[in-house]
Amino acid sequence: MAEQMEVLLKADRKPEEEKILGLLGEMSQAEQKEMLVFMQGVRFAKGMEKRAAQPPEEIVQQAV
Repeated sequence: MAEQMEVLLKADRKPEEEKILGLLGEMSQAEQKEMLVFMQGVRFAKGMEKRAAQPPEEIVQQAV
């Protein structure tokens, strides 16, 4: 599960990555899964926020 979280973290943020991975190492498998679902939700929300800021014609072009 921790390996999947590494994919969500940016490589240029090494100190933060190490802290988060340390925290994940202390969590149970179920807690890790909950954290992964939360992080995926945050990533989804950020993507939606980014798309909402784009003009509609850019969104249509990306879909094609």
